[in-house]
Amino acid sequence: MGLPSPSLKFIIKMFKKHHLGGPILTLGNQDIYADYNQILKYFSQLHYRPHHIDTPKLSSSQDLIKINSQAKNYIHASTFFESLGVKTKEYFDIDKFDFDSPKIIHDLQQPIPKKFYNYFNFILDSGTIEHIFDIKNVMDNIVKVTKIDGFVLHLTPTQNFINHGFYQISPTFFYDYYTQNGFKIIESYYIETRSNCYRFFQYDQKNDYTGLFINPLNRIGSCFLVKKVKNISSLINPTQYYYQQISQNPDSSKKDFNRSKLDKLTNIFRKFLPFKFHAYFFSLWYVLKGLVQKRKYFDLNFK
Repeated sequence: MGLPSPSLKFIIKMFKKHHLGGPILTLGNQDIYADYNQILKYFSQLHYRPHHIDTPKLSSSQDLIKINSQAKNYIHASTFFESLGVKTKEYFDIDKFDFDSPKIIHDLQQPIPKKFYNYFNFILDSGTIEHIFDIKNVMDNIVKVTKIDGFVLHLTPTQNFINHGFYQISPTFFYDYYTQNGFKIIESYYIETRSNCYRFFQYDQKNDYTGLFINPLNRIGSCFLVKKVKNISSLINPTQYYYQQISQNPDSSKKDFNRSKLDKLTNIFRKFLPFKFHAYFFSLWYVLKGLVQKRKYFDLNFK
């Protein structure tokens, strides 16, 4: 559970763009991989004036200091959000364990106290929900504690994070769950970790539900910013968009699976190619799809 510089910059961008504010809730105590001067530099790079803090609170994560000696100067997440204009009394973190002295000690697999229903304007999950086995209850708790017009931001692992947690979460998980439970998708990306930056690729459910074609060697994350637009009396277990389309709009989904000339050519070859060679053929197809697709992206570096 942590926020390296590209993630910190992304959060600053979202606070600036969407006028986000408190009260906020972070799932777990988020480690901030930066000292206060580095945070000020990120604000300057993004042309956003921070709120001045006289005495920055330092990180309480002892494990982080053991890994990296520079971490003794890293700030606490509450200081980062205070620099974004969130008052100290409006910052909350929630954790099952008391290692880092969270404001709320609670297992998110259990129903959250009703005093927090419709309470928070911003909720951050950066590498937490994949560690919690009963992920449905976690998501239901998130929905319940978010105010109308409040936001939730997920930054979660999707590919090449084996044994990091219980799950590696596909973008469709967030799209399907939130759109069927009273939320609107505001920003959606999949993130490719590169040596010098995070590359944020635009994610479009209606185009991408048939499959994404990405570098299999890179680490990939999902990034969703969603906004609560109404309360749902009974939360829904969603049907995956893929199967909704196939069952409800078979003609439309057939067109989606044959959208490009390459897709059409592939389906012709499949009819004549012996099944034992399909694995080799589709390996080549994935590479070609990645080369021909055009997708908007932006980079946020580690500097």
